[in-house]
Amino acid sequence: MPEPGFVVIHANQLETLRELLVQWLSKQPVPVLGAEQILVQSNGIAQWLKMALAETANGHPGIAAGLNVELPNQFVWQLYRAVLGDSIPKSLPYDKINLSWRLLGLLPQLTDSVYAPLQRYLQDDSDGRKSYQLALRLADLFDQYQVYRADWLQSWRSGSDALPNSKKQQVPDDQLWQPALWRLLQSQLANVVGELAFSSRADVHTTALAALQQGKLARPDLLPDRIVVFGVSSLPQQTVELLAALGAQRQVLLTVLNPCRHFWGDITAAKDEVRAAQKRHGRKPGLPAVLDADALYLHAPVLLASLGKQGRDYISLLDAFDQSGQYRHWFNGRIDLFPEPVADVSSLPLLAQLQQDILELNPTPQPMRQLAANDNSVSFHIAHSRQREVEILQDNLIAAFANDPSLKPRDVIIMTPDISQYQSHVHAVFGRLAADDARFLPYSLADQNLRGSQPLMLALEYLLDLPAQRFSLTEVCDLLDVPAIQRRFGINPGALPQLRLWLTEAGARWGLDAQQRASLDLAAPGSSYSWMFAIERMLLGFAIGDEAVWQDCAPYAEVAGLAAAELGPVLQFIQQLKRWQLQFSAHGADGAALSLTDWQQLLLSDNGLLHSLFDFTDEQDQLIYARLTAGLAQLVSAAHSGDFSGEVPLAVLRDAWLEQAGSSGLSQRFLAGSLTFSTLMPMRAIPFKRIYLLGLNDGDYPRSRMRDDFDLMANDYRPGDRSRRDDDRYLFLEALLSARDALYLSWVGRDIRNNSELPPSVLLSQVMDLVDTGWQHPSGQKPSEALCHSYPLQPFSRQYFNGNYATYAHEWQAAHQAVPAITGSNTTPAELPLLTVRLLDDFLANPCRHYLQQRFKTRFYQTELAVEDAEPFVLNALELYQLKQQLLEQLLAEPELDVADAIAQLAREAKLPLALFGSLSGAQIGREASVVFARYRASGIDWQRRATPLTLKLQPAGISLNDSLSNIYQSPAGQQALLQLRPTAICNKGELRWHTLRSSWLQQLAANAQGEAVSTWQFGLDDAVQLLPQAQNTAALQLSALVEYWQQGLQQPLPLLPKTALCYVQTADEAKCRELFEGGYNFAGELQSAPELQRYYPDFASLMQAGFADWAQKIYGPLVQAPIAQQNKDANP
Repeated sequence: MPEPGFVVIHANQLETLRELLVQWLSKQPVPVLGAEQILVQSNGIAQWLKMALAETANGHPGIAAGLNVELPNQFVWQLYRAVLGDSIPKSLPYDKINLSWRLLGLLPQLTDSVYAPLQRYLQDDSDGRKSYQLALRLADLFDQYQVYRADWLQSWRSGSDALPNSKKQQVPDDQLWQPALWRLLQSQLANVVGELAFSSRADVHTTALAALQQGKLARPDLLPDRIVVFGVSSLPQQTVELLAALGAQRQVLLTVLNPCRHFWGDITAAKDEVRAAQKRHGRKPGLPAVLDADALYLHAPVLLASLGKQGRDYISLLDAFDQSGQYRHWFNGRIDLFPEPVADVSSLPLLAQLQQDILELNPTPQPMRQLAANDNSVSFHIAHSRQREVEILQDNLIAAFANDPSLKPRDVIIMTPDISQYQSHVHAVFGRLAADDARFLPYSLADQNLRGSQPLMLALEYLLDLPAQRFSLTEVCDLLDVPAIQRRFGINPGALPQLRLWLTEAGARWGLDAQQRASLDLAAPGSSYSWMFAIERMLLGFAIGDEAVWQDCAPYAEVAGLAAAELGPVLQFIQQLKRWQLQFSAHGADGAALSLTDWQQLLLSDNGLLHSLFDFTDEQDQLIYARLTAGLAQLVSAAHSGDFSGEVPLAVLRDAWLEQAGSSGLSQRFLAGSLTFSTLMPMRAIPFKRIYLLGLNDGDYPRSRMRDDFDLMANDYRPGDRSRRDDDRYLFLEALLSARDALYLSWVGRDIRNNSELPPSVLLSQVMDLVDTGWQHPSGQKPSEALCHSYPLQPFSRQYFNGNYATYAHEWQAAHQAVPAITGSNTTPAELPLLTVRLLDDFLANPCRHYLQQRFKTRFYQTELAVEDAEPFVLNALELYQLKQQLLEQLLAEPELDVADAIAQLAREAKLPLALFGSLSGAQIGREASVVFARYRASGIDWQRRATPLTLKLQPAGISLNDSLSNIYQSPAGQQALLQLRPTAICNKGELRWHTLRSSWLQQLAANAQGEAVSTWQFGLDDAVQLLPQAQNTAALQLSALVEYWQQGLQQPLPLLPKTALCYVQTADEAKCRELFEGGYNFAGELQSAPELQRYYPDFASLMQAGFADWAQKIYGPLVQAPIAQQNKDANP
């Protein structure tokens, strides 16, 4: 067994401590069957140490086995049991997780007046979550008191409400419930486990510490032969006391990362106390006896003074227990492993200079040192967003690997204040490159909380709230995208877009059925627009086809063929949702709940929630399943340890289970041989060649944690107290000290909307100020400006390709290559598209868009398929127009159609709003359609659709046009016409709205060019108009000219939009055309609906300069000049 002793080793580099530790473990091994007990605070430190033990170089053992790696708190409880024996349970009832369940059971019993503040908070706690969250907060508070304010708890236990050793000697009146609740906890525990039970962790600690100091060990078999504390930058005083006392029985080796070789405890306001207790490290020679805080920068490193508070307090704490004379000879006197001073610090890179100044306790350099022109060891980077930070990082990483072939991905770490805010950006940027791409960099993300990041966990969180869900179309479709659900029900991912279209058109919006909606007190809509409503329509359509109605249900006939089989798995999934919605509603409404054991059975059994809805065959999903089962088992165990036997509402179960399963621990993947992205966490000061810190924004780092207003420690600081901001400050210092070659500091320094400057973190500002104060740059700029790189807003910025910036994203280069100038030559494309009437109409509708579509295969999505999650309450103008047009087409085909029945059918097809909204919309549709149809009937001609389409075979401008017109009507007198029943006004202030006739005029022109005497009849709300047939020769010439213009429109984007062009042809009023094109006050111009035209012609002036007037006359002039026969307005019905 190794010789007992409490050993403290100091060094300024963690690799030095690791090397000493590995050599010591190799030369002083524990017994063959023994195990090394290693205490670490992060998985990264543990992995890094194991990797060194597994090496064979430099006398390393070459094997990493027999290692028991734990968190310090876990070992401390094991130590309590070893000292005090079986009187200490395996799990202390006062541990935080156990205590939270004990408090949850106690909260309903707190009826005394002293607990009035808690009673007020817990009012209206319908789902139990307020009670659970309060129990968590109180458990955390009492846990902190046990570690940092044990004297308070001892006082409260004796019946006093005092706060010993604090500024406030008594508990404030509004917080008297805290000592009362603590005494109640002790009283309850005494009734459960007896009077001899320890009242708190503080009692256990006091008793165990006294026994250790007396050399008593009740269970020595529970203690390892040696305990190593490695990579921990701070420990509570209780833990240090125990380890120091344990040194009399076992060898305790504690390594300390100390940034300075000299005593630096007096570079603080509390210097007198600290200096009086100092024993091990001497003060730097030449320092004044008293350091003036205002002139501290003249005698000590500014960064060490401002960022090192946590390390300073920890080293001072260790110094109180350190007896270095007892073990110094074990290491031949080398227990402070600091390197020899560097003769010429100014010859080092800036990063090394900063580290060396901290090591030697050097003040800010005066006179100022000169930086090398190529010194990039410390660099600052400004981006416009997190996405750009990651894109810029990727370019810099690729450049670093290209410049240094010896650099490996494992030599790099990227850290952010919160990795969850960056994980999607990391996957989007680094995950887009294939493994065979020369720019590919392997990467992994550590510290991810499963909750909120994994699709399966997101789906489970939704499912555990089924009683309160609306089951909207978007939500359910999102569930169908989860791979584990797709595997469980055999859903084809490729079929989901078609299924989503069917469901949307069939009327699925929200709610499973009328019963489920009633459970939300939303029974009024019935089943309309629910999942059951849509599914019934789809199944009925599949069964009977395109029938009008069956038992007051309109079939949806689009579900047909083999594709219909894809609907079956979705229906099974909806059935499971219904099953679990009913199951949870029975155990989640009106305060009903289940015990944790019953929840465990309901969720994890073979027929439980997880196995009913998910397939866990995927490797990643198997790991999640293991975390879920272990998390629920831990909750059951904690509730049992906390003597909680009550029932738990579903909402509480959801929060507790998912948080327990999703939290990270020492099992998380770290240092896996690839780039590691992680959260900036304490005790992660592993040395890397290059360290990249992202997200150092003002307000985001140092991170702040608002203390609860009932936390009595908030305004009563003691040395050793944990502070999130102090942790972050020391962590930033550790990162600066751990970088060996380069430190990369990045923040969002420009507003993405207006490019205004955004400040960096105050820690980053301190570094920049220090560099500006102590160094000069050869360029004459401030060093912080010379070392700072500000990047463009977009990764495809032209600045990346004109020499200002470098990027490896070569995909964007093509966007900035020179393109041929637009010319007016008559050269046609190598292959013309097949000419049809529809193609020419598309050209007339928007010549510029047509050019881009045909020449560059560009697609424009005016309106994506919108997934609606609510039933319509009002129809917009386009929807009203489409329904009126549909009704008019039905009337044209069936003149005796009952309009009321047609409106009712629209309601059955989920095309109208519900209730009175639908009645009003239906009445408007029927009324306006009837007016237009009556105007058509008043014309006195009985038009009938041609039995066969009119075939077109033409050669305009020498190009074949083969097409057919199916909407030609004939009169009893043999006349032929195109009929257009339009449910809007066809005139505006007495002028015909020519753009509404564009398509019909073009079809008529083609028919006339073939010699068919076809006219066009248009009937509107206000008037009717007839375009008279044209002579064949005239029509043929116009059509040939139009085809020639179309060919020219395939060579260049023509400066035209139809409404503006028709306005010019009619009025030649440039001012009016400019307003119509660009828009005006409360009036959107035609340009706003054509973003493709803005690229070429951003305003009306550029349009005119490109020949707008000439092109408008050429292309749209023949339409306006078409012969018309105005109808008699008095013929209105």
